[in-house]
Parts: sequence; C-alpha cells; structure tokens
Amino acid sequence: MSSPESTLRSPKWRDRNQEFEYEFEPRSESQQMQEQSESDRFGVFDIVDAVVPRHDNAKMPALTFRVLIIGAVSNIAFTTINTIFSFRTNSFEINPFMTILISYPLGVLMAATLPVTTFTIPRFFCPFSTSLNPPTFTLNPGPFTVKEHALIFIFASAASNPSYAMYNIISQKYILGQPIGWGWCLLFSFVCQFYGYGLSGLFRKFLVRPAAMLWPANLSVIAVINSFHSPKASDTQSPEESEVSKALSPQKFMSRHKFFWIAASIMFAWQWLPSFIAPILSAVSLICLIAPNANNRVKLFGSAAQGVGVASLTFDWTLISGIGPITSPLWALANNLFGRLIFMWMLVPILWSYDAFGSDNLLGTNPADGANGTGEFPLGYALNTFVLFANDNSPISTASLLDGSMQLNQTIYDLVKPVHITTLLAVNYASKFLSMTAAVSHMFLWYREEIYVRFTTAARDLDENDIHAQLMDIYPEVPDWWYICTLLANSLLALSVCQWGGFELQWWAVVLSTAFALTMFLPIGVTQAISGQSIAVNVVAELIAGYLLPGQLVGVLTFKTLTYMSIYQGLNLIQDLKLGHYMKLPPRDVFWTQMMASLLACFVNFVTATKVFETIGEKILNGLEGWNAASYQTFLMTGAVWGELVKLTLPACFAEKLHCCQAQ
Repeated sequence: MSSPESTLRSPKWRDRNQEFEYEFEPRSESQQMQEQSESDRFGVFDIVDAVVPRHDNAKMPALTFRVLIIGAVSNIAFTTINTIFSFRTNSFEINPFMTILISYPLGVLMAATLPVTTFTIPRFFCPFSTSLNPPTFTLNPGPFTVKEHALIFIFASAASNPSYAMYNIISQKYILGQPIGWGWCLLFSFVCQFYGYGLSGLFRKFLVRPAAMLWPANLSVIAVINSFHSPKASDTQSPEESEVSKALSPQKFMSRHKFFWIAASIMFAWQWLPSFIAPILSAVSLICLIAPNANNRVKLFGSAAQGVGVASLTFDWTLISGIGPITSPLWALANNLFGRLIFMWMLVPILWSYDAFGSDNLLGTNPADGANGTGEFPLGYALNTFVLFANDNSPISTASLLDGSMQLNQTIYDLVKPVHITTLLAVNYASKFLSMTAAVSHMFLWYREEIYVRFTTAARDLDENDIHAQLMDIYPEVPDWWYICTLLANSLLALSVCQWGGFELQWWAVVLSTAFALTMFLPIGVTQAISGQSIAVNVVAELIAGYLLPGQLVGVLTFKTLTYMSIYQGLNLIQDLKLGHYMKLPPRDVFWTQMMASLLACFVNFVTATKVFETIGEKILNGLEGWNAASYQTFLMTGAVWGELVKLTLPACFAEKLHCCQAQ
C-alpha cells in the first residue's frame, strides 16, 4: 500500500486533479436545459455553456499560498513593465493573459516541491472566519487547481493598465513643475485605485448575477484556463471505450495543447515584423501605394499616422486587438467597425474638406512645421493629432498658456486666440458624448424592468434558471457593509487629499464626482457586459468639470481622474467578479485577492513611474525618440482644452454667478 506522501507526489495526482472531481448539481441536466431554453431570450445560456463548466467542487482549494506568491510576482512584473511602456510614443501593454501561460507550470512545480505541513493560525489573524475549528494554513494543499489558476489571473489583471492617477501626478509634478509632496501623491494614487471597490459591490447584484450580463472577455480566459486542467478523453475512458472512440473517429486530430502552442509561436514570431523589423506593416495605406504621386490632401486621408487611414490595412495584432475581435459578440464588433467607418472614413474627411469648424484645413500649414521644418506635419496639414493650435495655425504647448499658479495666462492667450483643435479630435469628442447617451438609452429601453425587479428582490430569490448562480449560492457572499465601508473610507480620504494635498479640488466637486459615477456606472456597465465594448467617461467628466471649475486646470484634471477611475476600476472589478462567478470561486476569496492585488499594483506603479521620470524625464519632455510620453501629454492637453479655454465660452452672467458660488 502506498503512503500518502507517495500518492501526493504521483504525476496523475498533480496533473489532473483527480481528488477534485466531485460535482454538485442542484437539478438534473435535462431539467436545467429545459428551463433555460424557456427563459433565454438572447441565447446567452448556449454561449456560456459552450465554455463554462456546469458543475463545481466546493472542496477545491482556491486562495492558497501558491496564489499569493505567483500572483504577487506576476502583479509586480506586469505593473513595472506596463508602467515603463506607458511612456512610449506608441504605448504598449503586456496583456495579463500571459499570466495564464506562465502560472500553470509554476503552480505544478510548487505542488510537486513544497512541503505539505499544516499550520494552525491564531484567530486574531482571521477575524471573519465562521468555522468552529481553529483556522489552518498549508504551503501545499494539494494539486494545482483550476480555481487557483483563475485567482492568479485576477491577481495579475489588477496590473493590466497603469493607474490613471499617475497621469495626474506626472502632469502636475513633472510637466507643470508643481511642488506636490510624495505622501500626498501616494495617497492620491491609493484613492483612485480603490474608488471603484464600493461601486462594484453596490452594483454586483445587477452586473454579476444575471445571466444576460455575459462579460464576453471572460469567456476566452475561461477557455484557456480550462484547457490546462481538463483531462483528455483517453484519460477518463476505459480501454473498451477508447477502442470504440478510435473506431468511430479514425481521423487523427491535433490536441488542443499542441494547436495552442503552435498558434502562439506563430503569433509571437509574426509580431516581431510590425513591431520592430517592418513597422510599415502596422499601417499599410492602399491609397498611397496606388497613387504615390497624388497631392498631399489625398495622402492625408489615406495616411493612418497623419490622417484617418482611409482604405488602409493593418497587420499588427496590437492594433487589431483594440476592438476585441475575438471576445466581442459579432453584432457588437460589426457595430463598432461600421461606426468607425462612418466617423473616420466619411464624416471627418467631409468636415475637414468643407472647413466645418472654421480653420480645419489651415492647421499645420506653417512651413516651419512641415517636412522642411520640424517635420511634425510632413504632409503640410494637421489632422491626426491632439496638439492645440494658435491663431496663426502653428502648434502651441499647453504649459505656455498657464501662469505660475496653473491658471490661464490671459496675456499670452490674447496673443494666440482663438485656439483651435483638429477636426478628428472634435469628432472624437462628439462620439464620446453620443456613446454615453446611447448607453443610458439602451439600458432604459431594454433592462429597466429587470433592474427594478432586482432592486426590490433578494439576490438568492432570483436566477432560478441559471445553474451558475445556484452553484454560487453555497458560498458565503461578501457582506454589503464591506463594500460600503470601503466606499465611505475612500471618500473621506479623497476629500482630504483633494482639499489639502495640492490637487485643488473642492469638497463639493469630490461629492459631485462620486454622484456622477454612481449615476453612470450601471448604464456603462450594462453596455460593457453585453457587448464587450467599453465607454470612456473622461471626456464627459472634463466637460462637466470645465464648466463647474472654469480656469482651474489642476481641478479639472483631478475631477476627470476621480470620475474615470471610479467607473473604469469598478467595472474591471465587476468583470473579475463575473469571472469568479463563472469559475465558482468563493466571493470572499475574490474580494481579498482584488484588495491585495490593487494595493500592491498601486505602490509598484507609483514607484516605477516616478523613478522613470526622475531618471529620464527631461529627455522625454525634450522629445526622446520613441519615448515622448504622448499619452501623458495628451492627458494634460485635453485638460487644458476643457479646464482653461471653456471658461472663455461661458456667458458673462453665468460665469459671474458660478464664480460667486465657488467663492462661497
């Protein structure tokens, strides 16, 4: 008879989780399928059932020592790399999807090598434990499980993008040269990173539990994770069944793992071409190839770098993946592409050609900015740029319009007014306003009745036809007061940081930012949950702040950051909660994983960004090749458009009343 130690070390035990094959089914398979078909209006159950398992094992380990170690290392690595790459002219990010590939062999290795000793933990360290027995802890709870794999991905996904707060900090402290203390900067980063937690908890009843809230981006993650942990058919069949399968399917098919690694290797090798070897493949202009001697106006429309890329092709997956070609439903993808075609290839060229905004085709025509000058606009026109332009159609910097107190320098402005933006930027702003209105309208027309029912009904009394919701009901839910306390504590900290930390946002503006996020969280969340397409609120937040805080650039930037992060970070957390819902992860394990991951990512992001700018910040601002921090400077420029210049469009009577209200 083999010892327990030898059993734990067997390859079969490690690779296929044979001890964790217990299944829990509240109803029979046929009964579930019949009920779902009767209530599924949009075929959501069929989409989910193709990827998500319809069973669960509540005894399977989830939040373990392996998750903490592998997740923390992945979190630090992705945060550091993506923060550094955010300063590139064309910012580049490593998708946390890579964590799935890297963590599996590490998890299996740790399961094979770590000791299995069990330790008893004092109850003081587990205040929320409801067990009568003392809590225990082990470095190796068994084989590396699918739930651990999913939690590691959640741990790393918190670092998928640099915190938006760093755009505020870099703009103020380094580009504008404001003397802000390190402590206040770090606290502001924490505030922005955790602002979405309270919102995600308040709205999880509407965006996580309903089956209609698909969150399609999670399905590809689940498919890859399950491919590592699902046993082969030959491993679960008897010899007789295997012979029958071979007889019925004589043709040899490639295994999933083999196909995956072949495809991944081809994609990795190919991406070197558009990224480094042949950058021309990133944007191939058919117009420029067919008519190389055409005039510059025609080339401008066909150029993806200088214009709008009419009839252009791209072979760069980093650009193609921006619209979600794999994870988004076909209807959402077609709507996205059709909208881009209408706006970019038709509307912008027409408006530009007819000079709709007064000086569209005059911007960038100064010879000093052309091919024989700075080369900023080699085609002699400016269209695809976020730069501001003076009355002589030459570009001007945002900092040149400000005085020492970060307010609009009226003397300088009088010399360059009126200030212009390009046609493309104007249409881009218009599309943001249209998408926001469309999100609210869609939610009201399609989901108002269901939202009302969920407001008035307990969560466990709903979703009777959803097998995944029933399976999750056996786990203790995260109490609402955890999220409410997080929201209240973070709001108080935000009031303090914004009022006295140098971010120049008054208390009533912080409250308004929170109220706006509460109002827009659900419609934007519904749109993203069903389509996989996100809606940015930064432009709308800038518009609101520009009229409420005219002439206060820093206040507008802070308002935009708080509002954007409240919704963006909150929806990212909601998406992770839905992933936990699909993978049957204990909700409290997901909550603590998100908290730890966000705290670690926030600190690493802050240290990395400030260190980069202290080291090469001067070179970056002077135009270091390939590293000009374009996204940070765009953040500052758009804030100047709405924060400094919008007050000049206010009626005199309204501006006077607004000034009196702020003074009070």
